[in-house]
Amino acid sequence: MPSPLFYIDRYRIQLPEGHKFPSGKYGMLHALLAQEPGFDLLPAPLAAQPAIELAHNPSYVKQFLRGELPAAAMRRIGFPWSEQLAQRSLASRRRLRQPHRTKRASPHEYLSKCARRIF
Repeated sequence: MPSPLFYIDRYRIQLPEGHKFPSGKYGMLHALLAQEPGFDLLPAPLAAQPAIELAHNPSYVKQFLRGELPAAAMRRIGFPWSEQLAQRSLASRRRLRQPHRTKRASPHEYLSKCARRIF
C-alpha cells in the first residue's frame, strides 16, 4: 500500500532575487518522488480558517489571509504577501496519519535521503 505524501509546491511564491528560502527545490523533490514507487502524492488540502483561528489570533489570521498585515508583521514572516503565500500557508498544516508499518525506509527517512540528493 503506497504511503500518502502531501505536496504544496503548486503554490509558487515569487521571491526577490537572492532570497535565502529555497522554494524551487520543493518542485524538484516532488518530481523526484513522483518517479519512485510506494508513494501516493496528493495535493495538500487547505486548512479551514476557523481551525487556524483556534491556534492563532483570529484578527491576525484574517489580516494575513486578506493581505492586510502591517509591513512590520510581514517582515517578521520573511516573505512578501501574495495569494499564493496565503494558500501555501493553509496547505502547510500538519496531518496525522497511520505510522508506516513496512520494512522499507519510513517516508521521513526516504524524504531525507532525497533531499540530500537535491540540496
